[in-house]
Amino acid sequence: MRVLKIECPECGSKAVIRKTNRKHRQIADIYCACSDVECGH
Repeated sequence: MRVLKIECPECGSKAVIRKTNRKHRQIADIYCACSDVECGH
């Protein structure tokens, strides 16, 4: 299993995938949010 680790570009904290729009079987747009509540990105 592959794990994709995403960091917030503002603070470097862990980001969580909130939404995924599939374009193709292997291509998707992902929308992420920072897990740090003080950051808010």
